[in-house]
Amino acid sequence: MENNNKQILIIGKPATSKTTFLVQLYSLMRSGNGAIKLEGLPESIKPIEDAYKRLRRGETTQPTPADNNIDLILNLLRGEDAFTLVCPDYGGEQINSLISNRIIKEQWLKLLANSNNWLLFLKLHDLTAMHDVTTKPATESENHEENLKTATDYELSEAPEMVELLQMLLFFKACGIQNPITHIELKVVISRWDELNSDISIPADLLKQKLPLLYEFVNSNWGKESISVWGLSAQGFDLTSDENKEKYLEEGNEKWTFLVRPDGEQSSDITELLSSLI
Repeated sequence: MENNNKQILIIGKPATSKTTFLVQLYSLMRSGNGAIKLEGLPESIKPIEDAYKRLRRGETTQPTPADNNIDLILNLLRGEDAFTLVCPDYGGEQINSLISNRIIKEQWLKLLANSNNWLLFLKLHDLTAMHDVTTKPATESENHEENLKTATDYELSEAPEMVELLQMLLFFKACGIQNPITHIELKVVISRWDELNSDISIPADLLKQKLPLLYEFVNSNWGKESISVWGLSAQGFDLTSDENKEKYLEEGNEKWTFLVRPDGEQSSDITELLSSLI
């Protein structure tokens, strides 16, 4: 049975559930309830150890320190296929720094060189809708200007920032966009799905509504077979109430996480995000 090394690169700003996803992925594979399972326990879960302990207690995870760069290495099985998965865990502030300073560190050059499978994590539930002067009255525009005074830069510039980020990553990976990209698989993951309160069930449709610039960019530059949009609820629900904490303590943290597939169907098996690695 041949074992191959695979690496996924999770790309996301702070608070986009990157570490929580890794904990839940590890927990689900350890339980044996996913299509992909652990082949023995890893030598170390240091990158996610604190977050793992917190979720097992029904507590939310803490932000990964900005300067953290540690790989979670897992030996996995899917049927008879064995492979080693390398999951880098890092502080999300590194993404903010990369965007604002336009300087990439050597560690990131290595990450890009070693990975052709990217998961772009986004949170859309707290974005501020931009004012459309073509469809809304001038009086509403005045009120919108007042609202902008308290809106954050993050909310106002998410789409162009993400487009610029992807352009930088492609540049440093020496990947041109003259032709559709097929050798890098990009999965856009809309995280914290349970907080969205949206009637839209298809993740790509929600991305198109909320961040049309980013939607058009990825669909224009990636081949159809190499781009997909998913939803993810890494926790399943908030953990502020005692009732929800009890659910975690009694039935396990991994039980409540779920995916929304590109077709809008839900799945409790979040290992599906790794299916293209095999």
